[in-house]
Amino acid sequence: VAGNDIKGIYVAALQPNFCFPVDYIAISTPFSPSHLGTDYAWNSSHGGQNVPIYAIADSGTVIISKWSDTVGNYVVIEYHFGGMTYLIRYKHMQSRNVSVGDVVSMHQQIGVMGNTGSTSNGTHLHMDMIIIPDGTTYNEADRATWSVDSILHCKVQSYQEVGDVTDSKYTIMRAA
Repeated sequence: VAGNDIKGIYVAALQPNFCFPVDYIAISTPFSPSHLGTDYAWNSSHGGQNVPIYAIADSGTVIISKWSDTVGNYVVIEYHFGGMTYLIRYKHMQSRNVSVGDVVSMHQQIGVMGNTGSTSNGTHLHMDMIIIPDGTTYNEADRATWSVDSILHCKVQSYQEVGDVTDSKYTIMRAA
């Protein structure tokens, strides 16, 4: 596994190559055992509220695109690489631009960041990544077993800090 040390954060450059799901990355809640995903927060200094959300890799198939009372508008994209199934789940979206069966490309807009669903606490994207061996049936009860930190799987081509952030919980990055 190759990687880059960016300000003390080891970012794995794994195959397949993934990109970040938003242009400006403001991480309000990182992955942890109690939060099995990453929250990318909207930051008003980076433009309007219609923040596009992108597919993070090529050749993914949309397997879910619907409304949920708890997570609002959400999309699940399935990828197959190296004998593994990657389920990428995007939650709390204001709107969805894809339908079940669509095949998506890296950087293709799949929706807009939002504040939907009863578990949302402000405009953000909750994205989680589940990796299971091909042929394994995924059971939500086993989520902690298969969940991984998506930040460690997103290959960063370049990095720069963007502006001042007064709230220390935010890490602001611009990934190209």
